Amino acid sequence: MISYQEKITFIPWLIFVFLFVMFFFMDGHNLSRPSQEKGSIEHEMTKVEDGRLDRRASMFLLFGFAVVSLAKRGTNRIRLSGFMGWLSIMFFMWAFYSLAWTDNLGLTARRVMVLFMLFTIGLALAERFSIRTLATWVFFATLGYALLGLVSEIAAGTFSPLDTEYRLAGTLHPNHQGINSALLIISGIFLTEHFQRFRKFLYLAIVGGIFLLFLTKSRTSFISAFAGISVYLSIRLSRLNKVAVIFTSVILLCLLLIYFGDTVFPSFQNAALMGREDSAETVQSLTGRVPLWKLCLSYVGKRPIQGYGFGAFWSEINMKKISASENWAIGESHSAYIELALGLGIVGLVFYLSLLIGGFVQSLLKYKNNQNSEFLYLGILLLFCIIDGFLESAIVFPSLIMLLCIIAFMKLGFITERRKKELFYL
Repeated sequence: MISYQEKITFIPWLIFVFLFVMFFFMDGHNLSRPSQEKGSIEHEMTKVEDGRLDRRASMFLLFGFAVVSLAKRGTNRIRLSGFMGWLSIMFFMWAFYSLAWTDNLGLTARRVMVLFMLFTIGLALAERFSIRTLATWVFFATLGYALLGLVSEIAAGTFSPLDTEYRLAGTLHPNHQGINSALLIISGIFLTEHFQRFRKFLYLAIVGGIFLLFLTKSRTSFISAFAGISVYLSIRLSRLNKVAVIFTSVILLCLLLIYFGDTVFPSFQNAALMGREDSAETVQSLTGRVPLWKLCLSYVGKRPIQGYGFGAFWSEINMKKISASENWAIGESHSAYIELALGLGIVGLVFYLSLLIGGFVQSLLKYKNNQNSEFLYLGILLLFCIIDGFLESAIVFPSLIMLLCIIAFMKLGFITERRKKELFYL
């Protein structure tokens, strides 16, 4: 019997399918993508200056959906509350003000417009979806993208997991596929607490996600996911379960050392490399990132406060100059924080970092106050993004992971919590 204080929430499958299709195009998925696609400077310039028509179309459709959703459902639950709301506004306004000093007015204007659209989409989804519904969509979306990528590689004959140089790409770049696999694992672990009837399916999907994550050989996604999952389990597991997990891990490690001895230690380096045949010099430079970062930071030093304008640094001139210097096609800094410093200076970087770290801390505090694991899930997502942002730029470029960050900001800064308890049904 459902009490009058409880509200039944059904999964909005039609909206899920619509969002799945829209993000397929917005994230740049491509069913015919070779598993080891090599970029070119011309390709990078095209992405920056023009973009793909399907990505622009999906962005406008998502924005239209957000506007209609907000107009239809009203704004009763939207209230500016706390520092997360103010930080979100200040970050957007700083990006908007960068129009005054940008080196490329047209490019910055487009990027600011896209940022406004993403904030609107994030606000609409934060208002419409509970965190549990959001996690459900993220789980099914990333599972769908993973299966599409796996099938496309098998069909193209490029699926070669036994090849030491192979990296699973599917419909995306391997690093981005790694992010999706990590989101699949994190969301699946969270949902096991809420869909008990489907735990076997969820566990199977989690194991599959771990396998796919390993095949992408994305060290950044692996480390970020491991950190997030470790924090989640350390908080959610009972003290007895924690002791059992630690004790079992120690016993297995001791047995491994006893029975395999010296043969184990040479394997540690290979495990750290995720099976990638990288030289020591390549590893120390983080696959070419360190020299690139040094060069980018030299540009940051010339405009440390305001940057070059939101999204304006990677002009055709700078892309050609930096690509020629580093001897590979470059259209981004491969670090979200350096990317922010280039576009919006130290001020913009501080705003965005404050949103990420503040959102993580506030999520944990909300979980501590009411033991609602939904806020813990939100915090783990932000923790994943914080760590991933050191070596990847995805959280500051229009993508699924960036929108998840924005939804978290909106949930914590603008959306009032439901007072009624929700019963969640398929």
